[in-house]
Formats: sequence, C-alpha cells, structure tokens
Amino acid sequence: MNPKEFEGIKVEEAPKGTIPKCPFCNNRLDKVWIKKKGIGILEQNQIIMCPICQALLGYGVFGDR
Repeated sequence: MNPKEFEGIKVEEAPKGTIPKCPFCNNRLDKVWIKKKGIGILEQNQIIMCPICQALLGYGVFGDR
C-alpha cells in the first residue's frame, strides 16, 4: 500500500497558507505546544497541545522501547 493512502483516502499536501483549527476550541492554530519527556534517541515521549484551550491534540513515543 502506498504510504500516502489509507484504504481509499488520499493524503495530500495542504495548500500554502492553510492554518489548521483546533478540533476542541475551533480557533486557528498558528502554533502548537509540545511537551517532551525523555532523552534524545533513547526514548522520548511527546504530547502536542493547543496553546489556547490546552487540549491534547496528539501523543507519540519515539526511540527504542
């Protein structure tokens, strides 16, 4: 499967100048907050937050587990 397709849904580059909205407070997000825990390539946990309503927008674990 092409990494830019999800069973019938195509993933495309956003048009230039597009600013996403927070799905919780509906405000335009010209920035997001990232909180990190861990050290570099060993393991790092990250959360992505809306700086306006502080909603959790994403979570990821990077590195060896």
